[in-house]
Amino acid sequence: MIIPDPIKDDISASGGIEGIVKNLPDETIIAQQCHIHHALSMPVRMTILYMVLIQPMCVCIIRDILNISDSKLSYHLSKLGEAGLIKGKRQGSWIIYYPTELARDLYSNEVCNPAADDGGEGRGGMCGCRVHTRTGLS
Repeated sequence: MIIPDPIKDDISASGGIEGIVKNLPDETIIAQQCHIHHALSMPVRMTILYMVLIQPMCVCIIRDILNISDSKLSYHLSKLGEAGLIKGKRQGSWIIYYPTELARDLYSNEVCNPAADDGGEGRGGMCGCRVHTRTGLS
């Protein structure tokens, strides 16, 4: 196999093929990440996750915003729950869905959370989420 010299040098600097293999995550971590990526492979699930990152909410609000049936919503919520991205907590006769710590760690910088925002104080009026940071909206 012919490998270009710059690539060969980079591989050598990484400890060769053995070094690259040694630095790969173990199979458990790869399987968990695949499960998360699969759960988020549908736009509706990504939307649900962003919604609960902005504000924990009940099924009725999620359903009304997305305009989908109860059965479809239940399916998508279960997929997000199985991936460890959301949890539901019963409050009276409602179940309120909210992001897990894993979801917050992965995506909290992606969305604006007005309830948790300090109004941009100390950040030039910006909330700090990627949408507003990228676009300059405040």
